[in-house]
Amino acid sequence: PAARQADGKLPGGDLRQRALEQLEQALHADVPELLRADETAPCHREVLDADCLRALESHPTAKSFCDFVDRPEEVQWLMEHPLVSRLSAALRAEGFPSVVLSLSGGVDSMAHLALLWAARRAAGASFQLAALHITYPGRGREECWMARACSRLGVPLYVYRLGLQRPRKGAPTGLTHSEYDDATLRARFRMYERVAAQVGAGTGGGGGGGGGP
Repeated sequence: PAARQADGKLPGGDLRQRALEQLEQALHADVPELLRADETAPCHREVLDADCLRALESHPTAKSFCDFVDRPEEVQWLMEHPLVSRLSAALRAEGFPSVVLSLSGGVDSMAHLALLWAARRAAGASFQLAALHITYPGRGREECWMARACSRLGVPLYVYRLGLQRPRKGAPTGLTHSEYDDATLRARFRMYERVAAQVGAGTGGGGGGGGGP
């Protein structure tokens, strides 16, 4: 990154002006990228919770998050789970044409990924599904294994790399903490809308078999 001056400015421009320009770019021009899984790239499993890693390593059959799709008895167990039936019924009642799942790579969002994958099957694929991962400067190690999981489930995964820097003590970015939180919230929801529009228009893609959020 460019060196900051003592007054908090970047050479050639004001930090705040730059941050506002990045926000305008996100709100009015940027679109998320459809991410394809690279089966040859090393995945950083340390992004997983330690309890998840231990459970995966001790599982009698699983080698990755999503390989349950290859074992019919495990797919059947998931399809019969009460959460799946309740979620499927709720989605049918709402009549959503598309669902975009905010995917962080953590245990909660990945569990939602599996549940929505099953709910879509239970609902006869009556709605389109996609996942959106928004990454921030200094992050991005989760992308590889999320892409593989989504690919196996047939879920189009979109990624948007937000350029706004989080303000930290001694490292001004031109925005206050509250302004940063508001800006990133607006940008996130704009990206959800854009993914939903792409998926609803039939332009979303994905690998593997099945469906997913």
